[in-house]
Amino acid sequence: MEFNQKQTEALLKRIVAKDENAFHEFYEEWYPKVYYIAIAITHHEADAKDVAQETMIEIHRSLAQLRDLKYFKLWLNRIILSKCNRIFRKKKAVTMDVDVRDFLLSQEEERQDFLPLEHAHRQNDLEVLQKLLMRIQPIYAEVL
Repeated sequence: MEFNQKQTEALLKRIVAKDENAFHEFYEEWYPKVYYIAIAITHHEADAKDVAQETMIEIHRSLAQLRDLKYFKLWLNRIILSKCNRIFRKKKAVTMDVDVRDFLLSQEEERQDFLPLEHAHRQNDLEVLQKLLMRIQPIYAEVL
């Protein structure tokens, strides 16, 4: 059901009056719209879901503070943008020390305890590859 401005304002008034059924109706109508905006901004499904969920929580907590319900859509968009910016700042802040990254990338995963058959196949593949490399002329082996 698509809500017009008056229906939306009436629904918002019911939410402010602590009508949980009204919030459920609101959530069903507006979550997909919020998610669509968030996915358009973040280009990442998981981030968009986080933004949409956090936006709904913020609306539930703070709707009573909105002075004029006719500005609801503007307020909603500002919340969505704020949540998206928080995600972008959070992702930008996640960096890994070069030494730590190199250490993690250099570690060979020990799989023999968990996947013995795959480990055996891997060992066999390595042995075959080493035997083949020994047959190749040294000048070509350097390239590989």
